[in-house]
Amino acid sequence: MNLILSLYLIFPSLTLILSRPSNKRPEGYNSIKLFWNISSFFLIVVDISAFGTFLWLRFVNFFIRPLGSDVLDDSFHGIYGSGGLGGHILSIFNIIFAVRFFAVKEYKKATFFLVSSILGFYGLGLVLTIIALVWVFRKFIFNIRLAKYMLLMGFLVYAAAMVIKIVNPHNYNYVQNTLNSFLIKDFDYEKEMENARNYETSSTPRKITFFAGVYHRLIEDPQILLYGTSPGTYNSRVAFLLNGDLSKTAFLKDNVQIRPTYHEKDIYYLFNSISTRVSWMGGTRHQPFSSIVSVLVEYGLLVFIVIFLAFLKMGRNAISNCTDEKEKVALKFTLTLTFLLFSMVYYLEVIEFMLPILLLFKVYEMNKPLNSEN
Repeated sequence: MNLILSLYLIFPSLTLILSRPSNKRPEGYNSIKLFWNISSFFLIVVDISAFGTFLWLRFVNFFIRPLGSDVLDDSFHGIYGSGGLGGHILSIFNIIFAVRFFAVKEYKKATFFLVSSILGFYGLGLVLTIIALVWVFRKFIFNIRLAKYMLLMGFLVYAAAMVIKIVNPHNYNYVQNTLNSFLIKDFDYEKEMENARNYETSSTPRKITFFAGVYHRLIEDPQILLYGTSPGTYNSRVAFLLNGDLSKTAFLKDNVQIRPTYHEKDIYYLFNSISTRVSWMGGTRHQPFSSIVSVLVEYGLLVFIVIFLAFLKMGRNAISNCTDEKEKVALKFTLTLTFLLFSMVYYLEVIEFMLPILLLFKVYEMNKPLNSEN
């Protein structure tokens, strides 16, 4: 069952990644402009509804009854919904759109999407965005001629942090404490796992324990590195959907409880319904999620290389086919950010995230000059 559901979730994304869109199009047809016009229109509609949700829940919190910080932190979702990764995905889309429209100097739209991304209060997304921007602009950071753009970028990051601090101080403190928690001096993997099995809380981020466990597992059993544990049996979204504990699908939770050997040994006790009863233990820093790890450990090294090289090739084709340098910057940022997200969350198995991202790259990939070879 794990195998079937895992392939069901990942197959649509793999099909799109491996597809080769035709570059035949009517003369004067601009698929890139059409994509951004349509997608930005729908995102603006969703964001406007999210502003409504955001303001309404704060009204309720102040004038009707107090709401929990977890409800307020994830209140910017609107008609997109709060299920699954909910507002986090919406925040990522807003970040990508903000960077793109800043790159092409459409500042009104860019500012709207930037504000929307900030109000999503996605700490991990903000941190990975900063890393992605630094990577994309690494060659220009010390370029005096571009100093004003670097200062502008720094100012925008600072402004985003201040907005979060003012509007949602709880979330600001949480992100700050999360970053500080990764500055650990002593780490004992066996001790951390013993604490997890005893359902004890930990000041050490469980994500660190998770990555350490992956390293130990692959070193101790090289066959897993080569052949994998089988799809859906380690830390993938499917493994959590079917372990009978954290699934929000009533049928699965009531009727299915499949805990494969390595999932139970290395993953389950790090993140479950008991450990997450303490609210701050359910946050990003304690989640043992990562698409890069799940593909590597569950499918094996060969499949891992094929999938991510195919994704990288698709992204590079899209960038090379793009003739506008400003658009290239936005594409490089999106590709970098997506890889970073894969390393920290199971986004590869989330089709509502993957479909728009892959369509974006495919639109540029099919923009190959008409006089070039197919």
